[in-house]
Amino acid sequence: MKSTAAYTEEQFIYFTTKLNQLESVKENRETYWYEYRKLQDWLQEQQLSTSFIRWVEERMKK
Repeated sequence: MKSTAAYTEEQFIYFTTKLNQLESVKENRETYWYEYRKLQDWLQEQQLSTSFIRWVEERMKK
């Protein structure tokens, strides 16, 4: 598991941008699930887990 210091600004920006895109297409189920699966694949490729998502959530609260 990566420490929070191992997360990059690029990962944060990519993830939050994709979350915003998901929000914008949520009315279109097919597009939503396609984009959702792509985001899940990216998380796996980056070897990111729920700790990364918690880090993003905490950072967005600031």
